[in-house]
Parts: sequence; structure tokens; C-alpha cells
Amino acid sequence: MRIQEYFIHLVNGDHIKIGEDYDIPYEKKLVRKFISAKPEDTLTIGDEIMGYFYVPKCNILFIASGAFPGIEDIIRSRMGGTKIGFNVENSRINKDEELIKYSTPQDFKTYGLIPEFIGRFPVLTHVNELTVEDLTRILTEPKNSLVSQYKELFKMDGCELTFCKDAIAEIAKYANELKVGARGLRNIMETIMIDFMFDIPKQGKKTLKITKKIVLDKINEKCRYKLIA
Repeated sequence: MRIQEYFIHLVNGDHIKIGEDYDIPYEKKLVRKFISAKPEDTLTIGDEIMGYFYVPKCNILFIASGAFPGIEDIIRSRMGGTKIGFNVENSRINKDEELIKYSTPQDFKTYGLIPEFIGRFPVLTHVNELTVEDLTRILTEPKNSLVSQYKELFKMDGCELTFCKDAIAEIAKYANELKVGARGLRNIMETIMIDFMFDIPKQGKKTLKITKKIVLDKINEKCRYKLIA
């Protein structure tokens, strides 16, 4: 509730004060930087590894997104369906991923969003679940993709890092199986690369190739660790 109210003030362009409970140093610094900027200013956020983002002080388009787990049940209930199946009229809608297409502002209100927050977003749409191909492109194509970031990190230690195509495909496949989306890719990459990040500087290796076997071994090792823990 409090976060929604905070965002309403942000969308309205209201003056925002930083309270003592806003204790994340980096985010506090960004908010102060944004507040002190002139209306015509453009703020630069980021670094060489992660990439830079240029944010204008005015005329910002706000896009809010979320997974909203469980909202399918709210939509199903409104449409007269059941958990087991739908009536004849709605028999064509038989998968949870299809239900989100029929979401309305009222569904999000029932879910827990306040009307004032919902009303700030006049356009409501849905996106399809990311495929293995989508996740593969996210890993490699953006200028500051995860693959590019790790290559730059290893380059700083004098090591040329490369990824085999089937290794990247396996990472994307694993993320798709876990249903963690694009955000989960970073955690998976960290699982695979963490040991190399510590060992390479000590060993002084000049090249490192990540293969499908390495990816599978690291993932299996992580899974066994979780079971033991």
C-alpha cells in the first residue's frame, strides 16, 4: 500500500521527501540526484560494465509490470469458471496463461492494488511468457547483456571469456524450466561463473571457454547442494 502511494506521488510529479527509513544508500543517492536536477536536465545512471541509462527529469513515460501470481483465480472466478474447468461458454479458455488476456482493472483491485494507483495507468495489456529463444536473445543481444558483462569482468583480469552456443542455449533452457524469467538469468549465470571469478586471477589463465558440459556440471552441483542443505 505504501509503495503504491509513493509511486502515485512520483507519477503526479509531487515533491518527494526522503525519510530516515529510506536507508538504501545507492537508491537514496539517486533520489536526491533526481530531486536536485533542473526540469530540463537529463540524468546519467549506471557504469561502464552495467551500461548507462539516460533519464530525463520531465516527460517520463511510466510503465509498470508484474507477474501477479494467483490473479488467474480472480479472473476465473469473475468469468464463472472453476479451478477444474470452465463451463461450456468459456471452454475455449482452459489455460492459466490464457486467462490473463481477459484481465480488467477490477481484477487488479481485487488482487490488492488501490484504485488511485490503477487509475494512473490508462492502458492495460499482457505479454506472453518468455520462450527459450527469447531468453537466449536477452543473454546475448543487448549492449549490456549478461554475457557482455561477464566478458568485460574477465577482461579486467586479462582473460578472454567465450561462451559456446549450446552453453548459452542450456542456460536459457534451465531458466525456462525454472520459470524464473529474465531476472533469474543473473542468478543462474552467477552460479556458473562464481568459482571461475575467484580462480582465474589466481591461475593467471588467458582464455576461458564455457561449454555445455560446464553449465550442466555447475547446475547439477548447485542442485545437489540445495538438496543437502
